This record gives sequence, structure tokens and C-alpha cells, in this order.
Amino acid sequence: MAEQPELSFAGLLRQLRGEARLTQQELAELAGLSPRSVSDLERGINRTARKDTAGLLAEALSLTGPARELFVAAARGRAPPAEVLAATPGVAVIDSPYRGLRAFEEKDAAFFFGREAAATRVLERMSRHLEGTGLLVVSGVSGAGKSSLLRAGVLPRIRRAGLASAPGSQSWPCLLFTPTRAPLDELALRVALLAGADAAAVRRGLDADPDGFALTARQAALARPHGPTGEAASAGAAASVVFAGRPFRAVIHPVRR
Repeated sequence: MAEQPELSFAGLLRQLRGEARLTQQELAELAGLSPRSVSDLERGINRTARKDTAGLLAEALSLTGPARELFVAAARGRAPPAEVLAATPGVAVIDSPYRGLRAFEEKDAAFFFGREAAATRVLERMSRHLEGTGLLVVSGVSGAGKSSLLRAGVLPRIRRAGLASAPGSQSWPCLLFTPTRAPLDELALRVALLAGADAAAVRRGLDADPDGFALTARQAALARPHGPTGEAASAGAAASVVFAGRPFRAVIHPVRR
């Protein structure tokens, strides 16, 4: 078995940014740096950072005490990056961030970069699409990165900040599933589990009254706790469910009624 490569400062910065749930743009703004500077450090183009730059990044990442001192030292090439993680509570050394031919998952968001613009376009299209009906579909040739874009790019941003046009959308349920040979069966099963409904009845409803599925989806959205306090959305609030699936990689959300 091949040994995992030693953690680099680039990998350390990506992991700490992911733990802080920040995009490259957000980290750059908090640190008072250019997004290009952060990107170059995370890609290893610049293998070390100046002391003042490292200090700004440490502050933006809320590192204090020994962890901050080690981070600055690692940024300057004077300490092993893994020591920073050892001194940071709740953060562990992880495996290599390189996924080969495997898709990036939501848990890999910290290592998924370079597609921020594409993720932003999807989120903007979702926001504009809210008042309509139907599907928002991400399509492309095999291997283009559709699954990674949705799973590691779009979904984490929805969970963290929601959509600009929909306050509270960060608490929408998000379902990831493979449609299989019977996509409507799978859709009915997954949504029925969230809504506490009978899957067979939901499936029959998809054939008999497709528009009525919006009510079932809204029930699913309202049935689960929302927000850090566990409060549910009010009865009059709009609610949605976000889906992402293979092979068509659809983001499906407008269920307002």
C-alpha cells in the first residue's frame, strides 16, 4: 500500500478553511488579502507565506495560542503543517485530498476549489428559478465534474448560507440519491421518508397528480427540525427540498404552493 503524502502547507490551509466553512473568497476578505493570494497558497504555487500574511490568515481562521504560532511557523516553512492540526482541537489529519476518478462528496468541500464561479452560477439560477416550477438541470459530458460540482460545491454553500432570495433556505432538506432504472419510484421513496408519508401513495400521486407532489415536498420540508434551535418553519413559510442525483444531476427545488 502506498504511503499517504506528507501534509503540505497548501493542504493545511485548505483543511482549516474547510473546517471554518469559508470559501476562498470569504477567507481572503476576512484576512484582507486578495483571492489570488489565497488561491496560490492553496494550490502550492506559493509554498510559503510572509509572516504578516500568515498572521492575517491565522486571525481569519480564528487560530489562537500554540496553534496560531505553529501555523505562522508552518506558513514560513519552519514547522511541519501536521503539528498545527495536532494543536487545533477538533481537527484531525486527513487522507490525501486527491480523489483521482472518484467524485468529490460534500465532506470534501474543503478540498474542492477552482469551481467557485460555476457553483455561484448554479446558486444564482436556483434563486431566479424559485418563483417558477420544474427542474434546474446540470448537464455535461461524462467526467466533466457534474457530481462534484453539486455535492462539494453547491450543497455545502446552500447548507452554510442558503440562497440570497430565500431566507432560511440553509435549513432546506437536501437529498442525494441515484434515480436507478425507476427514478420516480426512488423519488417517491426518499421524499416519503422525509414527509412521514406512504411511499406507494406518493408514487401513485406522481402519476395521477404530478402537481400535487409540491404539497408532499413541502410537507417533507416542514416535517424536520430547522435551524440551530430546532424550530420548524412556520406554517405560512415557503419551503423547498433540494435534490441532487445521478445520472442526470438535477437540482430540483421550487415547491411553493
